[in-house]
Amino acid sequence: RIGRIRYLFLDQKIALLNGSDSSFYFATSLPDLSNLHLVSGQYYSAETESGLKIYQKEGKLYMQGNREELPQLLTPEYKNGFSFFGGDLFFEEVKNTSSYKLYISIARARKLGFEKTK
Repeated sequence: RIGRIRYLFLDQKIALLNGSDSSFYFATSLPDLSNLHLVSGQYYSAETESGLKIYQKEGKLYMQGNREELPQLLTPEYKNGFSFFGGDLFFEEVKNTSSYKLYISIARARKLGFEKTK
């Protein structure tokens, strides 16, 4: 409950119930996991001067930094959106191309952009 609104998390839906007995339902949309190969690849952020690798293994998506860090499992949360320990990210298709950008948000930074390099 936040204020007068009560939130119910149902199977594939979120219900918002307010004090006047009005209910609003929002359907959640999980990523299409059959297309993981489209977002897999190397990404680079000029803003942070860092890169990372997104890859799939056994039908799951992983993220790994360039400093030999341990890979992190990306858990599907919503359409094109995933969470990982310490943050979340989402993919955005670049218009008129078959390429993707990704944006990462962590506790101390929001929507850091990474361009796919290969």
